[in-house]
Amino acid sequence: IATLAGLAAYKGLAQLLSNGRAQGYVLNNDIFIFLGRGKIAGLPVMVWILILTAAAVHILLKYTDIGRNLYAIGGNDTAARLAGININKYLIAVYALIGTVAALAGILL
Repeated sequence: IATLAGLAAYKGLAQLLSNGRAQGYVLNNDIFIFLGRGKIAGLPVMVWILILTAAAVHILLKYTDIGRNLYAIGGNDTAARLAGININKYLIAVYALIGTVAALAGILL
């Protein structure tokens, strides 16, 4: 409830400060316009970024020790811990990776 109340308060403050208009510098930056509307080889840039991100995650999970350890943690974290895998290190790294990908998605949107 506190989170929703904080969201409502900050959203109201943002509306008050901006007079209800969208703010930002995105329309003045050619890189953001290219990311949002550009095309490479007939496909939108966002599709290329999706393909590159999905390929990188696939390679990470399928062909590295990190991926094998992540699958072990997902299958049975107790057995992974007993096998000598530092679960906390991997969980923090995965959350950081998820945050980075979410930030990329936010920039693209």
